Order: sequence, then C-alpha cells, then structure tokens
Amino acid sequence: MAGIINAASQGTYSEAGVDWTYFQDIDDSSIFYIVPVPTLAMQSGAPQFHLTEYVDKTGQFISAQCQLTTILAVPAPIILAVKTLLQNKGVANPQYQAMNFIDIPQGGVDPNRASLNYADAGGTVSGTVQTLPSLSGSQTAVFTVSDMPPAAVALFKAWFGGNTAAGLVNVVYRLTAWARLGNITAQVHFDSQAAYTYQRTFKWVR
Repeated sequence: MAGIINAASQGTYSEAGVDWTYFQDIDDSSIFYIVPVPTLAMQSGAPQFHLTEYVDKTGQFISAQCQLTTILAVPAPIILAVKTLLQNKGVANPQYQAMNFIDIPQGGVDPNRASLNYADAGGTVSGTVQTLPSLSGSQTAVFTVSDMPPAAVALFKAWFGGNTAAGLVNVVYRLTAWARLGNITAQVHFDSQAAYTYQRTFKWVR
C-alpha cells in the first residue's frame, strides 16, 4: 500500500523557532514526508485575500466581508534541510514526497477540516470559520468571514498590515493520513497551523 507513513520514523527539524515534523515511508525509507503548514495562496504574485467594506450613501459603515484562500506547503529550503539531515543519518538518496491525505468519513462526517480563528487583543471580537479543504493538490481552503463588525474589520486591517499586537488570526488544518507502526496500520490525524505574522501587503476594497 503506497504512501503509508512509518510512524516509528518520526523526526523533527527546527529552524527559526519553527519545528517541522517529518517521516519516512514504511516500504521505502528513501522516501520522506514533511507535515506542511498553511500559507496564503498566491495569484499573479498577490495573496488571495479580499476585504470588502459596505457603506451607505453617507459613507457610514454597514458591514464587511473577508475572503481568503490558504494552501498547505513546505518551503523548498526546509525540504533540502531535511534531505541533508537524512543523508547525514545514512539514508543514501532521500526523496521528498507530499503527504497523501485520505478522505474517510467517520460516522458519516468528513474528518478533514480547516478552521480560521481570530480574536482581537481587547476581547471585543472573536470568531471561528470552518471549511472543507481539498484533498488534492495543495489542499486549498477558502474562508469567508461575513457580517464583520467594525472591531473585526479593524483587527484584520491591523493584523494583516503587520500589527501583531492587535490580536491573533490563525488557520488550523486537521487532516488524516495512513501510518503503520509494526504490523498495525491506522489513521493518524495532523493538526497543521500557522499564524499570519509575515504577510504585509494587501489591497483593501471599499
């Protein structure tokens, strides 16, 4: 059964305060996987992020909506670093392969989820939006935050503008893959998350 993780091979590579979890394949130890993290999807060099404010004829705020798209990714330098680490451990020709996530409903409920969580520092506004990520390609997830009050708009503008003291916005993917430990094959769950402290430039639509 191709693409099964060897659970006993779990390792961690750390860089710039971030821990990257990696595994080797159960049937071919030269194949390795890295648990990816969410990042904003790009289109024509720009992040797929749109914040629209609605105002009345006098210019008074009515409501707002934000839509953003995320994908799961592993930066190329991290792949190279883990490859080198495995070579140093005696793996002759390590080859990176994206993790194979599975779609097996549990009690009729899809086990895979992506959540966008936000809260301002003052405790005025908070919320969670969930969606089902695609299991193919880069596991694209599209989030739509509707009926945003002024406090939520202020948080998103400040946070994505670089003011991380304004609160928190993060995305968490919960995904499922096959893994084997000894003679036991089982589903394992991964929580992959990222806070967007590194995104800076966005276009506001009003």
